Amino acid sequence: MPNFLGALKAKLAAAVGMNGHIAEPQEAKPVAKRLEPAPEAQAQTTHPPVSREELWRRCGAIATSPRILDRFAEDFRLSGVVGEDRTAKLIYLAITSRSFARLVSIAVKGPSSGGKSYTVQRVLDFFPPSAHYSLTAM
Repeated sequence: MPNFLGALKAKLAAAVGMNGHIAEPQEAKPVAKRLEPAPEAQAQTTHPPVSREELWRRCGAIATSPRILDRFAEDFRLSGVVGEDRTAKLIYLAITSRSFARLVSIAVKGPSSGGKSYTVQRVLDFFPPSAHYSLTAM
């Protein structure tokens, strides 16, 4: 098995232009840390305490829905974006991972002027500003 993993790592490194080297886990250094919201973002997201009963009253129908992502996709389409359900669901899940011990990062790739940034921004509109940290590159 180690030969397979070594060969796989070499192919992945070559594919992403790392000259055939991928650091072993013990060599890897963190490149980012969990971001704390800026003070102004915290001020925006501070809400008065709400009881569990009130929260359940507000979100119980969604929480008990057997297909929560499909509900999101429906609302996403109603926001004016069509044909991007799969991408939108993946972005939604990646942002939701902020609540877990291991975060998920995502890079949306596609042809130039294909609507990637627009799709991402429309999904981000479903979350408070403190829920994400966006990076773009050219």
